[in-house]
Amino acid sequence: MKRRRGELSLDGIIILAFITVIVATGLAMLQFHLSRQIEQRVDQDITLGYNLVLINLRQDTRLGNRFEITENGFAIIGDNNKPIAVYRLLEKSLYRFDESEKGQLIINNLEKASFKLHPELKNLLLVTLLPVDHMQLPFFTSFALRGRQS
Repeated sequence: MKRRRGELSLDGIIILAFITVIVATGLAMLQFHLSRQIEQRVDQDITLGYNLVLINLRQDTRLGNRFEITENGFAIIGDNNKPIAVYRLLEKSLYRFDESEKGQLIINNLEKASFKLHPELKNLLLVTLLPVDHMQLPFFTSFALRGRQS
C-alpha cells in the first residue's frame, strides 16, 4: 500500500497526542505553582490583593473583640486590649501590621480606602477600596467580629 504525502501514520498520531498531553500537564503544573505564590504577585493583579484582604481579615476577625478606626486605617483589638492586627493606608498602599509591628503589603495602587463601622451594628466593619486605575474593579465588603464579645 502506497503512503500518500501529508498523511500521518498511527504511530505519528500517537506521538503527537503524547506530546500534547505532556505540554498540557506542564502548563497545568505551572498554573498551580503560580497560584500558590499569591503573596508574591500582589503587583500583577488587583484581584489578588483583594483576595489577600479577605484572607487576612477573615483570620483576624475570628480573634478580635472590637474595631478601632484610625485616621488612615483601623485596628482589630483582642482580649487583652492590644491590637491583633492594624491595617493602614500608607502612600496608596494598604499594609497589615501584626502584634510584632511587622508590616506586610496587602495591596498597592489604591486611590482611596475607607473603613467605617456600621451605624447600628458596632461589630460590623465596612471596607471600600478604590484602585488608582479606574478600569480596575473597586472592592466593597464587610466583616463582623467573631471573637468573644465583652
